This record gives sequence, structure tokens and C-alpha cells, in this order.
Amino acid sequence: GRSPEQPVAVLFPSVEAIAEALPDLEEATARALEALLPGPFTFIVATRVPRPPCVGSADSLGVRVPGHPPLLRLLGLLGVPLAATSANLSGGKDAAILDEVDPLLLARCSLAFAGGRALAGEGMWSGSIAASTVIDLRPLSEGGKPVILREGAVPGRVVLERIAALR
Repeated sequence: GRSPEQPVAVLFPSVEAIAEALPDLEEATARALEALLPGPFTFIVATRVPRPPCVGSADSLGVRVPGHPPLLRLLGLLGVPLAATSANLSGGKDAAILDEVDPLLLARCSLAFAGGRALAGEGMWSGSIAASTVIDLRPLSEGGKPVILREGAVPGRVVLERIAALR
């Protein structure tokens, strides 16, 4: 049920894997990713690396390194990035637990992870079950400020403060 105007993001096992897959990643963007990931974020980055339809746009891609150790291990074993989305129908209520996932959606999934929450004490973003905070990092390339596209697990002002401190 996702519209083409809402492209799918890509999960990576690490920021290093993002940099390897996106050789045109800009330095300021890479610094922001290194400072904040893994965690409950989707970052929109500028790239022209070819990819399948509906995965990013012609000149950008949403990238994630989730703070979910079992998922990160799987991503590392796969050896390739994974285009994926959250467990809700587009525009529908976010599922916090597996029982809240629409059975029709779940039937179309090859794999579903229950418990998107990081283990206690595993990084500064642990304990979050809310949707990811979506941040557009593309303005960094022109000396601008990132733009919060969706408030999620981490308040936008916190993310912007952390990125501003990197300069």
C-alpha cells in the first residue's frame, strides 16, 4: 500500500557498510551518520547509486542502521543491504508488538522481527519502541541544516543539536 512518493529505505549493518555501498556519500553526511548510528533513525542522504524501483528516489536514499542487535547480525551475514519498511500498512497505526501487525501484511513478509527495542544499556538510544525519526541530511552538502521530516523515537531538536555539535 505504499505510494511511489514514499520510497522504501534500506537497512545496513553499519555506517561503514553505508559508505561502501554509497561511494558518493558526502563527508558531512558521513560524520552525522557515524555520530548517531546505530539507532532509531532514517536518514535521507544524497546519492546517485543505481538501485531498484521504489528504493529511494533518483537522487536520494533513506538509510538505517537499526539499534537491534539480532537484526544487525542478520544484515552482516547477508552481506548486502536490505530494502525494508516497518510493520504497518502505509498510513496505518505503527505496530509496537508482533500481535499488532496486520495479518495480511505479515503474510507477505519473508521475515519479521519482534521487539524492535534495543536491549537496555546498548547505546544512547536504547529503550525506544516508537517509529524512527526521519532526518533529511541533504542540506548539509550546501552548508545548510538537516530537516526533520518525522518526529519519532528521538525528538528532532535532540538530533539537530547533536549534528550541529559536529561542525
